[in-house]
Amino acid sequence: YRQLFYCNQVIDNMNTLGLDLFEDKEEAEQILGQALFIRGVAFWYIAGSFGRGPLMTSSTANGPIAEQEEIYQQALLDFLEAEKYLPEVWTGDDLGRVTLGGAKGMAARIYMQLAGYYKRPDVNDPTKAQEYWQSAKDKMEEIFDLNLYSLVADYKDNFTMVYENNPESL
Repeated sequence: YRQLFYCNQVIDNMNTLGLDLFEDKEEAEQILGQALFIRGVAFWYIAGSFGRGPLMTSSTANGPIAEQEEIYQQALLDFLEAEKYLPEVWTGDDLGRVTLGGAKGMAARIYMQLAGYYKRPDVNDPTKAQEYWQSAKDKMEEIFDLNLYSLVADYKDNFTMVYENNPESL
């Protein structure tokens, strides 16, 4: 929950006065995009781990206790908003920071989890599930269209420090 609070502080301040404090607007937007992404990951984790939890979208209020679907929806909104601000790639010392592809990947993951949510026996809405499956597929195609990612020759290279941030890393 601290992670949510810290991200909300950045988002609140960037939206009220932070963007004007930066001479480089692109840098300010990248900071906002990273905070949105991290908050989205926190909501994704809460929804997947606990099912329900606080929907804290402000640094000055606790937010209501929300059900799993609503928390996933907020995570999705954060990832989609982060896409607007994150760069396709980072270089130099910034290599490894969250990118546009990472935000698209997490959005696709949320779409798939929402599709699964609507396939549950107690929810059972096949039409809505199919819409989310299609949205996941569309989002993954957006990742492919970036032409930035490819599979590594040896799968185990994804799990070594030597090949960290390889062409397969979103």
